[in-house]
Amino acid sequence: MYTRLQITGLTLRPLIRPFKRLFVCAVVCLCTALPLSAATSNTLSLGDGLYAFRYDGQQSLFLVGDERVIATDPLSAAAAKEYKLAIRKVTKKPVTHVAYTSSFFDRVPGGRELAGRRAEFVAQENCKTNLEATPHADAMLPTRTYTDKTSIDAGDASLDLYYFGQSYGTCLSVMIFKPANIMLVHGLVTPPLAKLPDDPTLANYYLHNLVPFFVYVEELAAAEGVEQ
Repeated sequence: MYTRLQITGLTLRPLIRPFKRLFVCAVVCLCTALPLSAATSNTLSLGDGLYAFRYDGQQSLFLVGDERVIATDPLSAAAAKEYKLAIRKVTKKPVTHVAYTSSFFDRVPGGRELAGRRAEFVAQENCKTNLEATPHADAMLPTRTYTDKTSIDAGDASLDLYYFGQSYGTCLSVMIFKPANIMLVHGLVTPPLAKLPDDPTLANYYLHNLVPFFVYVEELAAAEGVEQ
């Protein structure tokens, strides 16, 4: 049975006052003295050709169909190299599509390393506008955009993308992977609860549309029978 997203318990953390200069210096000195640990990655099967690729605290999903692989956010140039190796351990089929959940720089860089220039990079149209206005050297511009809804076919599997307006950024795509029928709402939903905010300054959140956004997501989940 579908469980409604729980958004009534959301709290907004207060803005943090600037630290004293001496305290900041102490923190910086402490951090620079600590050894840096190497990034780790792993892959988890979610069933029905859907996999989670995890890299150093971030996660992306990729979908293996009978014809091709559809990958989501490359994360970074370094992560994308590990991402590509992880896909190759699962299948030899080509990555023909890379779908962006947003245009944030912790999600979109690395497409060239992951799939090359011939792949189709898919995102909501505002993502292309954002990346054209503030380009990133390692981020491929979307080569295919959509307004409200689109679908990427992988033969016996598909990825559906939906846009419900400004929410976490201005171009967040709600994704449903089929036949697994698993929904991804990056940055706003960490099962089993909705979460807000990651950024205490709220700079990336459009609060005026968040309640309508979650209503649309709930209605979509109910219509599609999504439970995960």
